Amino acid sequence: MAGRFRFSLEVVRRVRRQAQDVQRRAVADALRAVAVVENRIEQLTRELADTMDRTRDVHRPGRLDIASLRGHQFYRGHLHRRLLESGAELAGRHGELQRARAKLAEATKQLKVIEKLREKLWQRHLTKVRRAEQAAFDEAALQVYRRERIEQLSEARVS
Repeated sequence: MAGRFRFSLEVVRRVRRQAQDVQRRAVADALRAVAVVENRIEQLTRELADTMDRTRDVHRPGRLDIASLRGHQFYRGHLHRRLLESGAELAGRHGELQRARAKLAEATKQLKVIEKLREKLWQRHLTKVRRAEQAAFDEAALQVYRRERIEQLSEARVS
């Protein structure tokens, strides 16, 4: 009978699985970073819309407050700059996310290679075990047949 299955590259498999887990966490972190920037952009866009509404209120006929108008204009400019900066940051975060996903894909590929090798060796082991079991069954059956045949021959000689 064949011995227990032992995969000699189990340490490599474990290391590759850990590398894949690290890359999964990196992708999750990159996704969270993208979400943070997207939320900031949404918030800035809402603030800009609110500022535009307030500026329209200042422009109503009969009321003209130049100081308030300039303050809103300055604030809108500030919001536009922050939106542009956030847009650039978002593009950078998307780049980081793509790189993290590529690394995850490579780590998954490397793990899959070792998993396929393990599965192939496992199938070979099972085949050896089945062959050994079949040989043992065949040997046992042959011994039973020989014993019965000897008994039949002994009975035939006696009678």
